[in-house]
Amino acid sequence: MDRIVELKCGDRNVPLKNYVKETIINVVLGLVAPLKGVDTDEDIVVTIKKKGDGS
Repeated sequence: MDRIVELKCGDRNVPLKNYVKETIINVVLGLVAPLKGVDTDEDIVVTIKKKGDGS
């Protein structure tokens, strides 16, 4: 299955080499796949924010 990986820091897109993209895909899918009710064929969005930013 082909995946697109995008990394943004703030408003800036960060370019990723293929090795990094594949690593992110494999790690995230490995963590998400065993969770009940999760369909890994859908889009997966991970957001990491600093604490205290209103979220």
